[in-house]
Amino acid sequence: MRKLIDFDTYEKLHNGSLKKPISNHKNIVLERIDDQENKEGFRHYKIN
Repeated sequence: MRKLIDFDTYEKLHNGSLKKPISNHKNIVLERIDDQENKEGFRHYKIN
């Protein structure tokens, strides 16, 4: 889900200084990227 944020929040989010999450929803995060033959680049995600 996307959420509209102001420029100040955007800057804080991208420089790591945001103190609280911008959403209360669960997040999907990248867990790992495969490097095995025939699966190279396959992305594995988990719900956080």
